[in-house]
Amino acid sequence: LIEAKRSVRKLYTESLIGRGDITEEEAEQLLRDYQERLERVFAETHAAQTSPIPVITADTGAVSDLELPSAQQSDTGSGAPESTAISAETLARIGKAHIEYPEGFTVHAKLKQLLEKREVMSREGGIDWGFGELAAFGSLTMEGVPVRLAGQDSRRGTFVQRHAVFHDRANGDEWTPLANLTEDQAKLWIYDSLLSEYAAMGFEYGYSVERPDALVLWEAQFGDFVNGAQTIIDEFISSAEQKWGQRSSLVLMLPHGYEGQGPDHSSARIERFLQLCAEENMIVANPTTPASHFHLLRRQAYSRPRKPLIIFTPKQLLRLKAAASSVEDFTSGAFRPVIPEHEQLQADAVERVLLVSGRLYYDLLSTR
Repeated sequence: LIEAKRSVRKLYTESLIGRGDITEEEAEQLLRDYQERLERVFAETHAAQTSPIPVITADTGAVSDLELPSAQQSDTGSGAPESTAISAETLARIGKAHIEYPEGFTVHAKLKQLLEKREVMSREGGIDWGFGELAAFGSLTMEGVPVRLAGQDSRRGTFVQRHAVFHDRANGDEWTPLANLTEDQAKLWIYDSLLSEYAAMGFEYGYSVERPDALVLWEAQFGDFVNGAQTIIDEFISSAEQKWGQRSSLVLMLPHGYEGQGPDHSSARIERFLQLCAEENMIVANPTTPASHFHLLRRQAYSRPRKPLIIFTPKQLLRLKAAASSVEDFTSGAFRPVIPEHEQLQADAVERVLLVSGRLYYDLLSTR
């Protein structure tokens, strides 16, 4: 029965001819053209496979005179920088870049308000999560560190918080403020990837292995979606250093929180990553303030030996005023694993100490 059934191509061709969309001669010509393309590609592939294939051996003498690209020479050393702060001038420059519109560029009215707000917060404080992150990216490129971010909705941000790339609503022109900070800054790439976590994360992992000089990040649209790339996490991110001595500083940013969009849009499965932690193989973090996120990203760019970093990013905190950071939080210090209580408390009156992270602190604060 199956052998007697005609192919989908034949059935569809007959349908097109029957409707008068194409003639029988046109259908045959299309088939011949496609078969010729297949034959041509087959011949090219065969020719490529018959060329000599280099053999990799443990003997490095054959390549001893070859110099590694500069991008692959910065994978030595140990330790993290004592300070990951930037100057007030650098922060202000990043803010000002958001109001230096290209000539003739039409900015959407609502986005113009956002851009102007970023310029103000870069000088006066009240820095939100989105701009705090952009300050990390921008300052790194100004220091010569390339930054590469990829994800299914990374240019805008799943929760409309990043807006790193803008489009002219009149003609479609593209503008990236962080790509216009200084004349000699490093490259910045921000891509909206295809809807395949496995493919995109796998590529970014490999890129981070070969580019120790760069800060490479992959972002999930929702943290739950990371399970689409679980093989990459299990076989490479969590274990490649132990198995092969292969180091990566890839950053995974996973939106986490039950203020999402229901099932499969709420949990980045923190417990899975904690279960994979062993032998100091990777870093898992749940930042509580925009400044913490900023310092964490900058520390990741400079820390050696390199380790993957898993960040559970917030949803509610993206615009929560109580979570905003001051200019001084960016111009001094470094990432703090523990942030003490803000209020002045009488020590001998304290009966219980709670250790929390992320939005839990603000939930407790509002209740108190």
